[in-house]
Amino acid sequence: MQYTVYNVMMKPECDVVSLYQKIPLTSLSAKIIEDEEILAIEHLSSPNSEKLEIRLTFKDKATHLAWVERNQPAYDNHVNMLHNFFSQNGITYERYTTDDFYISEFQGKSFLDIQNLLPWQLEPFDKQLIIDHLLPLGFFRKYQGFGNWEINNYGGARFLKEQQSGLRRIGNSPAAYKDNNYPWWLMAYSIDHAVDIFIGHKHDLFCKLKKLCYDVDELAEKYFTSCNYAAAIVGHKSLGDTFTRHSHRLHDQNKPTVTMCVRLTNYDEKDAVLQIWPPFEDDDPNLPMYYISPEKILETTQFVEPTNISLDTKISLFVFNASFSCHNVIWNDDIYMFFIFDHVVFRQGVREEIEKYSCISKHAERGRDKQLMFCKI
Repeated sequence: MQYTVYNVMMKPECDVVSLYQKIPLTSLSAKIIEDEEILAIEHLSSPNSEKLEIRLTFKDKATHLAWVERNQPAYDNHVNMLHNFFSQNGITYERYTTDDFYISEFQGKSFLDIQNLLPWQLEPFDKQLIIDHLLPLGFFRKYQGFGNWEINNYGGARFLKEQQSGLRRIGNSPAAYKDNNYPWWLMAYSIDHAVDIFIGHKHDLFCKLKKLCYDVDELAEKYFTSCNYAAAIVGHKSLGDTFTRHSHRLHDQNKPTVTMCVRLTNYDEKDAVLQIWPPFEDDDPNLPMYYISPEKILETTQFVEPTNISLDTKISLFVFNASFSCHNVIWNDDIYMFFIFDHVVFRQGVREEIEKYSCISKHAERGRDKQLMFCKI
């Protein structure tokens, strides 16, 4: 996995960018070049030039450490010179690396891909913190008025997914609400807001989950240009045996749903199982109402066999039409997070790449946008 070093310089009411140009050169300066070790060197600054970020992306952490060790005397001299220069000029200097799960305010080059989306796993203590503090925030909340709430657990913790990249959320089309068929009463936190609870419990857990939320959006922007909206589901058997069987029709065009699933722990020998049923018929009279009527889904699919998919890898990706195919997950004793992007528009060639690497592909005869594709990463 690529390893990035962020050098951040700040000074109010000062042109830090111009001031940085006056830094004396050292013997190390000539060695800070883009090559097979340093993949990118970026100078990113705020519009008022009060903040400058110099970002060096190495091939991986081992390459970074070897580069520093190989240039140790020159590196130490360079670092000492920088600290002296910053101190003399009243510049606040901060240094972060990939290990800090730092989230930059600047949009630079992206080296993220789905293979390195999750370079960590949770410890048992962190797992219990999520069960105790995050999952309850994802219960479905229906506001009844006059300060009263009805809170329901449908077998999974549901959150909205905020936008942190250029991936547009275009909202629901008339199909989602013209027949009063949108569950507007189900209130939810955003996952990006909910993980803030860990600031007061365990800082490194907060950093990991917060960065994951940003990385997922960055990766999604590489895959598609827009979606109706995005959500996150966090699951564990403490919420129930399964997530409620459901579908969600939010668009009057047949656009697919894309889900990135990350397994945050791997302690249970038995894997969680994703279940996806065959698509409903186009002329199914109940199609517009399934989103708000899970009981109708159970009635319609009780004698229909689903496709059962074992979620046995750390990362997986699946594509299907959530308007037409109902689905659920049978939980185990591990923590899974699903990042769901509804009704997406793929970037050119992305869908074909997913199809090429799919280990499961079904229902293509029902139409391209109703096809189920599943990839293990």
